[in-house]
Amino acid sequence: MGKVEEGVKVKGPVKDHLQALRKYRALLAPLRFGAGVKGKIADSWFVGLPVVTTPIGAEGMSDELEWGGLVASNVDSFVEESCRMYQDHELWERCRSNGYRLMKKLFDRNTNFEDVLMKVNRIVEELPQRRKEDVVSSLLWSEGMLASEWMAKWITAQKTIKELEKKIIDLETEKSTNFLNESN
Repeated sequence: MGKVEEGVKVKGPVKDHLQALRKYRALLAPLRFGAGVKGKIADSWFVGLPVVTTPIGAEGMSDELEWGGLVASNVDSFVEESCRMYQDHELWERCRSNGYRLMKKLFDRNTNFEDVLMKVNRIVEELPQRRKEDVVSSLLWSEGMLASEWMAKWITAQKTIKELEKKIIDLETEKSTNFLNESN
C-alpha cells in the first residue's frame, strides 16, 4: 500500500495513534467532506503536530485564534503548503503553538466543563416545555401510533401460546407413556 518509490508509505494500523503522530512533522488531511470536530486534526494538535488541510477540514475547528496549520483549496496549493510547512521551521513552530492554543481554548475539560454543565442543566430544566413543543414525539406516542407497542404485546402473546401448547403436548405425551407403562 502506498507509493514507496514516490516517498509515500502507508503504515497501516497502529496500537497508539497519538504516539505514532508524535513521530511526524505535520498531519496532511486533504478532507473533502466532514462536519464538526475532526478527530484527526484535534489529535494532531493535542500532540503538537501542525496540520495542512482543506477548507472542509478547517471548518468548525477554530475560534478567533489563528488556525493551527495551513489551509489549501486545491491539489497544487495543498502540495505547496505541505512543503512549506515541512521546510519553514518558524511557520511550523507558529502553527504548532496555534494548535496548542486552540486545543486549550476549544477542547480543554477545565475550560469547557462549566459551560457544558450549564447547558445540560438548562436542557433538563426546559425538558417539560421541550416535550410539549415536540410535535413529532407527541404524534408517535399518541394512541393511533402505538402500533409497535401492540405488535410487541401480540408477539409476546404468540410466544406464550406456543410455550403453553408445547407444555400441553409434553403433558399428554407423559400421560400416554405412563398409561402404557401401567398397562404392561
